[in-house]
Amino acid sequence: MEIAEIKTRLENSKDFKYWSKEVGIRFDDFKIIDVVNNKVLCGGSNKIGEYCIMILDNDKLQVAYDLTVERSKK
Repeated sequence: MEIAEIKTRLENSKDFKYWSKEVGIRFDDFKIIDVVNNKVLCGGSNKIGEYCIMILDNDKLQVAYDLTVERSKK
């Protein structure tokens, strides 16, 4: 799965649109991890929190957020 396809899928999702508006999160804030090949494809940003998109196979994505990072920044 290409990064551009992941970006399109994420930015078209209802949940992402909500969090983008409420929190200001952008696609560039996400670390992208290819779980199958055990590779980090994009480093992301941790200015808002620790956001990850994990590619589980060619079609399935999982999005995760580490609340402990956000809590420690306050």
